[in-house]
Amino acid sequence: MDEKKTHPIFEVFIDIVHGHMEFHPLLVSIINTPQFQRLRYIKQTGPCSYVFQSATHTRFEHSLGTAFLAGKLMDALNEARDNSGDEERKIREREKLLVQIAALCHDLGHGPFSHLWEFFLKRFDKTWKHEEASVQIFDTILKEKSWDTERHSTISIRELFSYYDLDGYSDMIKHMIVGKEEKYGKSYLYQVVSNKQNSVDVDKWDYLLRDSKMTSIPIHFDYTKLLGACRILETAPGVEEICFRDKECSTLLSMFVSRAVLHEKVYQHRKVKIIEEMLIDAFVLAARSEDKLGLKLTSTDARDISRLTDRVLEHILYGEFGSDENIDESRRILKRVQRRDLYMIAASHRLPESRHSVARVPEIFDLFLKNLKKEVPHTDLFSCTAISIQLPHVAEGKSPLDNIIRYNKKGKVITESCHDPDLDIFQDEMLVLYKGTDIEENVHTPLLKKVILKLFGRY
Repeated sequence: MDEKKTHPIFEVFIDIVHGHMEFHPLLVSIINTPQFQRLRYIKQTGPCSYVFQSATHTRFEHSLGTAFLAGKLMDALNEARDNSGDEERKIREREKLLVQIAALCHDLGHGPFSHLWEFFLKRFDKTWKHEEASVQIFDTILKEKSWDTERHSTISIRELFSYYDLDGYSDMIKHMIVGKEEKYGKSYLYQVVSNKQNSVDVDKWDYLLRDSKMTSIPIHFDYTKLLGACRILETAPGVEEICFRDKECSTLLSMFVSRAVLHEKVYQHRKVKIIEEMLIDAFVLAARSEDKLGLKLTSTDARDISRLTDRVLEHILYGEFGSDENIDESRRILKRVQRRDLYMIAASHRLPESRHSVARVPEIFDLFLKNLKKEVPHTDLFSCTAISIQLPHVAEGKSPLDNIIRYNKKGKVITESCHDPDLDIFQDEMLVLYKGTDIEENVHTPLLKKVILKLFGRY
């Protein structure tokens, strides 16, 4: 593509959280691909909209918001370097654009209902991760043709990469998506989108603000304070990382508290978890007849995942492809969700404070079933399952701020830990769900409660 380059014309998007967001034309061309537009039809918080009616926002607007915040953080880091007077260490526009592309594409691999699909697919492949699918779908975007708003013509994304001098950087973007630094150096570039070291990243900033707004669950976190208190510092010979001013410990802490609040009030809400379990049950049944459905529900191939959206639910309910025992039962469960005839909580058990307690839920549930059989010989009358409500924790005796590198007013890295209150205020819980009908529930639930009382000493 041999033509004289012009100054890129940025395009403005209006967002409910961030207001006016300006994007580089390359970002706009990626947004205008079928693979990215698919995110319009995947709800950000999965089944939460069944409980929080306004939580119908999608991965599409979250991805745009994350890319916008990535640009703001890169600008803030660059401004801090400008003030240091070190011109050679300034962040290049190319690096900012690469980080924004990674932020924009970090959720491409999500399936229907976001994390719900990850839980569903793990029934078939425990190793699957949506980040890896994002990387695979990003590869297909590079081959895609998109409308170039500057030249008013259709052109491949890979050619646009060449035009903006990004040849050879696609692997770097992929590593930013998964938060894995490789051979490129500049550790800080891999801490913007998905920070595996301390979880302070723009992905989290956006979803905290967006999910709070769309569910009307208030949080107290202001990322703009962190933008004015961050800089890149050398933390080891040849290693540069994003560090935050020591006086903003309370702001950093509020980020972790906000995450815990949203988990307790929204993501791990009891009704949300029950509906999530029902939808997964329905999808597992439908997957047994996926050939008849014409959908590869259990495939972990990115090409198959990129054809799936939340509309898979309507496809199962109303699709004209005939039916069989599996599809009929899947539809029955989905119709129960529509009627609000949900699985009932037959019993619950607060798990011990050990961080390994959630992993023991299958073991605890097996113990429950054994006691149930002793108490009630005709256990075949019961249709039970166990789910865990797992809330964010920090390791015992540790602060979530311990892994965040801070600096003092002299710009020197400090090692003293921040004092913070005990964040471990939430406790994990195991719920025993009864899948029967309302009529059966009145007969069976008292027996289930009796067993849980006998086994754990409390209901």
